[in-house]
Amino acid sequence: MTQTNTTTGENAPDWPSRAWFRRPSTWTWFGFGLVLMVYADLAWRRRWMSDDGLIVLRTVRQIIAGNGPVFNIGERVETNTSPLWTAVLSVLGLIPGVPLEWISVVTGLVFSVAGLFFGLDGARRLYQPLAFHGLAPAGALVVCALPPFRDFATSGLETGLIMLWLGGTWWLLVRRMSTMDDLRTWPVALVAGLGPLVRPDLALFSAVVLVALLVLAWPGRRRVVGLLAVAAALPLAYQVFRMGYYGLLTPNTALVKEASEANWARG
Repeated sequence: MTQTNTTTGENAPDWPSRAWFRRPSTWTWFGFGLVLMVYADLAWRRRWMSDDGLIVLRTVRQIIAGNGPVFNIGERVETNTSPLWTAVLSVLGLIPGVPLEWISVVTGLVFSVAGLFFGLDGARRLYQPLAFHGLAPAGALVVCALPPFRDFATSGLETGLIMLWLGGTWWLLVRRMSTMDDLRTWPVALVAGLGPLVRPDLALFSAVVLVALLVLAWPGRRRVVGLLAVAAALPLAYQVFRMGYYGLLTPNTALVKEASEANWARG
């Protein structure tokens, strides 16, 4: 579909035909690659393993040894905050000859960089129709500049997975918004529903993403139920397992770090 430019009289692509605008410039990809390399280098220079990361690895070793997702044999206590991070490391931990500590560090770094990439590319897909000369990844420089982003990318904790989930969810949501293909709606719902498995407090972000998805691509009342069921299937299944296996509604860390009392001396 085309429209006539009133100034030149030439045919120009119609605004709904967004594919014409979405071709990224070489400078855009160069900027993306440069920022990603800088962030990866900064994170790699700060590679380390936190004490909480070692707690995660102990649970992973128990799983690999066949003792179940526990910290001590015979004690059903969920010491890890992120079930999905524990599952990822349990699968990768089966790689022979590679120390689990290095698997955790490298996986966290790869996930962090990948999450930043998806965040950048999601922004490119959203704003490229308005940018004829490429985009500068200036916002990603904040990630490179703030120490926590590079300090905890390789800490053995689920920080890298959080970045990957946030960036990937954003990318899928923008991708669905830019197309009329309903088949792309279901992956957004599935990935958005994984938030509580990445960290329980990310359930709030999952709810926001699902509301945005339903607003942007209203599928009708009947399909809404299906989308919500897809989003809730895995978290609900794990919640049933948690209550049956551990006898708790939340991980044990939520009880240890409860916030019902004020402690002004520690902020």
